[in-house]
Amino acid sequence: MTNLSQTQIQSYPTTEVATFSTTQIAGFTATELGYFTTTQFTAFTTTQLGVLSSTQVAGFGTADWGVISTTQIGVLTSTQLQALSTVQVNAINTTAFTSLSTTSVGGLNVTQIKDLNTTLVTALTTTQVGALTTTQLTNFSTTQLNALDTTDIATLSTVQVSNLTATQIAGLQTTRTVVFTTTQIGALTTTQIKAFTTTQIAQI
Repeated sequence: MTNLSQTQIQSYPTTEVATFSTTQIAGFTATELGYFTTTQFTAFTTTQLGVLSSTQVAGFGTADWGVISTTQIGVLTSTQLQALSTVQVNAINTTAFTSLSTTSVGGLNVTQIKDLNTTLVTALTTTQVGALTTTQLTNFSTTQLNALDTTDIATLSTVQVSNLTATQIAGLQTTRTVVFTTTQIGALTTTQIKAFTTTQIAQI
């Protein structure tokens, strides 16, 4: 099946979409996959999604990521997820996003991390935050860092904390710095300590 029009694609009932073989699914182009409606998209099985290339996965429409289920997103590999645009990533519903494995979260590329909206940043579970690499964390803006729950901040590893930039440290709200543990504070570098504002110091 190739070179199908949008009208042809959207004429398939969801019951038929769910029965497409992996060979048939693999034969769709990224453009054709983008023609499927959100209703049709929800009919895709994990087996079908699992055989798609990164290019094909990136072909799905932005709205599709808003309706993706936890089961569907759970089958996608880090390589497939890395192919998504920042618009697509930010369209993922919070239920699906918070179900991502630590491998998937830790595999998000720098561009995706930099543009991750605060809704999804706040939705990150403590386990997911713990899986963020130092490269990912240092690419968070202060706005994103302040969007993390205080529980997430308090459970950052010493390696994660010690790699935050001076700008990030200085930009943390006092509601975040106040939850730093003694272990975390002990892991701070001299440069980081010097970056604290007087207001932050008074709250620690």
